[in-house]
Amino acid sequence: MSIGLITAGVVLFSDHADNWQLGLMITFGLLKGEYVDPVMLLSGSEIWRLLLGMSYSLIGTLITSAFVALILEKLLSNRLGLRRRVYLRTGSRQALIVDGQQVVEPIRDLLASEQIGVQTATIQEGMSELETQLERLRHTELVGIGLLSNNLLSNVHAAMALQSSHRPCRIAVLAHEMESSDQLGALLGGITVLSGVDLAADALVATAFGERVERVLQIKGMNHMVVRYQLEEGDTLCGLNISRLENGYQLNVLTHSRTDQSSPGVLPPLDCMLMAGDEITVLADLESLRLVEIGALHPAQWRVDFRVIHHFDNHFMVQQCLAKFLGSVPGRMHDLVDGHWHHTPPLDNDLGEILCEQLQRMGVEAHLRQVQAEAASMSCHA
Repeated sequence: MSIGLITAGVVLFSDHADNWQLGLMITFGLLKGEYVDPVMLLSGSEIWRLLLGMSYSLIGTLITSAFVALILEKLLSNRLGLRRRVYLRTGSRQALIVDGQQVVEPIRDLLASEQIGVQTATIQEGMSELETQLERLRHTELVGIGLLSNNLLSNVHAAMALQSSHRPCRIAVLAHEMESSDQLGALLGGITVLSGVDLAADALVATAFGERVERVLQIKGMNHMVVRYQLEEGDTLCGLNISRLENGYQLNVLTHSRTDQSSPGVLPPLDCMLMAGDEITVLADLESLRLVEIGALHPAQWRVDFRVIHHFDNHFMVQQCLAKFLGSVPGRMHDLVDGHWHHTPPLDNDLGEILCEQLQRMGVEAHLRQVQAEAASMSCHA
C-alpha cells in the first residue's frame, strides 16, 4: 500500500514540478505529515491537486501516529513489565491454574509436550476474574482446572460451581490437610482433591530412603517419586539385573548410566547388571523405596529348564547367552551344555521368557515353568 501511495504521488506531483525528484520530495513530505512546505511547492496548482496534497498529508499523519503509538506501546510494555494479550486458537487444548502462580511454569513445561497451553486466573477477590478467563476460553478445549488457593472454602465453592458448567473438564482442588483431602475426595464426586501436606510428607520420607528425589507425581490417586540412586561399593542393589530390581522391589527403572557413558540409557534392558558406580533413576512409591532401604526382595518364581544335545556345535554361543542372563562368565557355564537337563536359578517371568526364546532360537530344548515361593529361594541345579 505504501509503495502504491509513493508511486502515485511521484506521478501526480512531478507533473506540476516538471521534475520527478521534486515530486518524490513532495510525496515524502506529505506522507510524513507535513503541510507547509509541500503546500508551498504546490502553490498555484489546481484545487484538486491541493486537495490531493492535503489528503496525502492526512494519510501521512495517520501513518506517523501509528508508528509512534507502536513504539510507545513497546517501550512502555517493556518498562512496566506488561504482556500483550494472547489470543487463543479456537479448538486448542488449555488448562487453567487458579491462584497457583508458583507452579504455573513447571506445569507449563510438563504440558508443552502434550500441546496443552496453561492459563492463569485468581479467586482471591471473587469469581469475576475466573469467569472472565473462562469466557475467554470458551472456544477452546478446557481439559483441566486446578484450584490451588490457600482458602479451602473458596476452592470448594468454585469447584462446585464449575462442576456443573464444565462437566467434561477435570477439576483438582488443593487441600492443606491430609484428612480433609480424603473426605472431600469422597464427598465431591468427579473432583480430585490434592493434599499439599501429603505430597510434601511423602517427598520428605522418600528423601530418607533415596539419595535424591527429583519429582513427586500422583498416579491413579497414589503418590510416586522419581528417585535417583548413585550405587557404591557394598550397595545392596549391586549385582542385581534390571528385571530383578523392578520385580523384586515393585518399581520401574527409567534411566541407567555408567561413568564411561556420555548420556544415560532410557528404559535399560532387563538383563543389564548393576554395578558400583552406576546411576539409576526409578519411579517408585514409598513402599517400594522402603523395600529397597531394607533390602527386602520379593523372590523370583520362575525357572528355565533346558538341555543342550551332544552333537550341538554352538556350545560357546549357548554359554555366552546363559552367562549374560545369569550374571556369570561363559567359562562357568561349561557344565550346563553336557546334554543333560538343567534349570536356571530363580528368574523373573519377563526375563525368563526372553532367555527361553533366545535358547530356543539357537536350537536348545527349553521351556519356562513356575516354582513355589519357598523353592524359588534355592538356586541348586538338577
